[in-house]
Amino acid sequence: MATVQQKAHLACLWFYESKSVLTVQRIIWLEYRNCRSPSDEVCDFVWQYEQRRRWITYTVEDIQFINKTVREKLTSVLLPSKNSRKQFIIDLEKMVQRNKVSLYEQRIRCLVTNSGCSVWLWKDSHEDWHCFKPYLTFYLEIAFQRNDKIFRFHDQCDYEVNFETWLQTNEETLNTNAVKRENVEFAVPTELKNLCDDNETLLKRVCSSDIPSAKRIKIDSRDDKNRSINISTSAFNPLNLADSMNTEQTETSPSSNRIVPVDSECPERENFHIYCEGNTTKRRGLQYGVVGDAVGHGILDSKYTERKPVELGPDKE
Repeated sequence: MATVQQKAHLACLWFYESKSVLTVQRIIWLEYRNCRSPSDEVCDFVWQYEQRRRWITYTVEDIQFINKTVREKLTSVLLPSKNSRKQFIIDLEKMVQRNKVSLYEQRIRCLVTNSGCSVWLWKDSHEDWHCFKPYLTFYLEIAFQRNDKIFRFHDQCDYEVNFETWLQTNEETLNTNAVKRENVEFAVPTELKNLCDDNETLLKRVCSSDIPSAKRIKIDSRDDKNRSINISTSAFNPLNLADSMNTEQTETSPSSNRIVPVDSECPERENFHIYCEGNTTKRRGLQYGVVGDAVGHGILDSKYTERKPVELGPDKE
């Protein structure tokens, strides 16, 4: 039997699905922020850079430093170096390392370790292959391990990755790019053995259907026919988190009130209510209500923070 917290989470997912994309991203990010820590959201990676068409593995210290950068939600970082002529900036948006002095760029890639090492790549119009961003690499591996046919995400535009055709489609322009999952063989240093073992354990846990952490990355519930996972990297990916939230707050006009479902439409109405106050998602039991147009749930707008939950007596509706 599901706990109250699990039921609340299921109702939150149901509520999110009925909203516009911007509202979905905004509220799901709030749920993610309240329920999960970024360090639990993504595995550590083995990092490599390209040099003369060969992939060179970073030092263990640099790998740990870059992984820390990912967990701290940074988009770029300067690698520590004692050589002033060899200072490199790691750009996690473009997936390159850039020489701070010469500005020369080299491609980088992140390897997922799961019974071996693999990398997720997409091909641009110049026939060059590029590694997906860290969080997308992690989510792609999850979807692949769970035998999903479709993986959707938002990264400036809406994209769909089809694991049967191995094509990535821009859902706005309908342009397609090839994608691939490539196995990488290299000697794993002893210092990285624990990291690889921990990542394999993490991926098995997240891919398990019994673990809610894998389900929380979804916006839409699973379609059993198509077996697809839908996520929004602008909502979940800490690398883009600040920009995505600013965009949503700008485009979500307070004048266009978005009314959340009333009690009669909520599948969990017998247990609790879900509503929003400003940027905060809140839950209340049946003994609570909201002063507003949608009794029991409320209205998501800028004025909603002024409305307070009130206890309903037996003679009130």
